[in-house]
Amino acid sequence: MDTLETKTKIGPVFLHMENSTSRTKDPNRLQAIRKMVTQSEWLPAPSSLLAEILANLDDNKTTIEHLEQKLNKDPSLVAQILKVANSAYYGFQGKIETLSKAIVIIGIGEIRTICLNVLLIHQFKDQPFAKEFQPALFWRHSLCAAYCAEQIAQASMVIRPDSAYTMGLIHDLGRLAMAAIVPEEFASVATGSTNALEILEKEVSTSVPHWEIGGWLAEKWNLPGVARAALKYHHHPEKAPLAYRKETSLVYTANLMATSLYDEGDLLLPAQDALTVLDLDLEGYDALLEEAMQSLRDKVDTLVNLLLPGEG
Repeated sequence: MDTLETKTKIGPVFLHMENSTSRTKDPNRLQAIRKMVTQSEWLPAPSSLLAEILANLDDNKTTIEHLEQKLNKDPSLVAQILKVANSAYYGFQGKIETLSKAIVIIGIGEIRTICLNVLLIHQFKDQPFAKEFQPALFWRHSLCAAYCAEQIAQASMVIRPDSAYTMGLIHDLGRLAMAAIVPEEFASVATGSTNALEILEKEVSTSVPHWEIGGWLAEKWNLPGVARAALKYHHHPEKAPLAYRKETSLVYTANLMATSLYDEGDLLLPAQDALTVLDLDLEGYDALLEEAMQSLRDKVDTLVNLLLPGEG
């Protein structure tokens, strides 16, 4: 298994880039893609429960009774939640038979997290994508970024960990939308690329970046400002509105952590500006990454296999 000592340090990554929007020579193409994202029937509105979770990103007042009432209207969702709750992931091995018991044993926060994971993956489960798109790899990175964001939030205390988790999970939805709505754009950046940095550079130089598409998707879904910022500014938080600078700096850092965990050789370093916002330094970042390397990959792989059977 990789350690920090065996990885090549690269960075700071992508922050302060002179032009972080597309350099496409055809502005009409840019507008056409925006229209495709914001008006496409392929991207239906999220389910009512998913929309509620995303809309209340900054609200931790959800009661057990309210969540249980909502979930019990969807038996298939409850079955998925119990499947995860009874897995080796939590260590209960078939001891949780009802949603009420799951909420008591695991806690409302974890049930909300499972629910969010299941709903978001289900939202896109049956959609056609570019043949180069690999769902298991996408969700592995997204789930890993979510847990890294939660970990950073617990260490820095700049935002609530559950909100950080959600923003980490959704930050790359623009990449998923790109693979579905403009598969030729996705293919142009994925083909021949050997690592995340090559893909990013291709997006900036030849394509419409996934973070631009993510911003348009957030607009279509009418997501709250903090969620829109996470989708649009997670590669360049210094360009985010000042009100969301902490959140975007956190998601930017979590994204680099998640990429580093699955990259065979590279350790991607965040810019000091972002770490300063989070009251961290590179030593603290290394410590968080070392902690994540010890346990997080196995945890994420287990969850991907549960949520995407046959894809991992």
